[in-house]
Amino acid sequence: FQVILQNKRKIDKGIVGLHFYQTDPDFIREFIGSNKVKFFPLTSGTFHPKIYLFEDNDGWTLIVGSANFTNAAFSKNYEASLMVTNNDINAKETLDAVVNILKEYKKKAKTFTKADLDRYESISDLQQDMLDSFSDNYGVNNSPSKIEFSKPFYLSKYSTLSWNEF
Repeated sequence: FQVILQNKRKIDKGIVGLHFYQTDPDFIREFIGSNKVKFFPLTSGTFHPKIYLFEDNDGWTLIVGSANFTNAAFSKNYEASLMVTNNDINAKETLDAVVNILKEYKKKAKTFTKADLDRYESISDLQQDMLDSFSDNYGVNNSPSKIEFSKPFYLSKYSTLSWNEF
């Protein structure tokens, strides 16, 4: 979180879901009034996409998958993602389709105000006991070990860059 804050000028667009009150209020607080990072309002369905698009002068990398942008997602959770780069077959069509989806999400997302955060925090506090019950492994002490892969996966240059390098 601190690294993101130090590099938030590098974020061009972000849409963050608020369902289940798991988005930390401190994160929301940092982006109150932001036109770059908006929040998807609570709806009858769950806003749950995980789409990351990294761009620079050399091209782009798109990652679509199950991983939230959290430490746990990239360290201990079991996640699956698909990576597409500007060098892949049908890359332009894939990118265009994803960008169109993101545009639709952005239309529904809103800039948060202090009043929005106050309402969110009051409900989030009430939900904390329930959220805590979902942590770790639901009271079972025999979580499986991580899967170890014998061959290295192809990694894009973005996966090895620090935020400062990016």
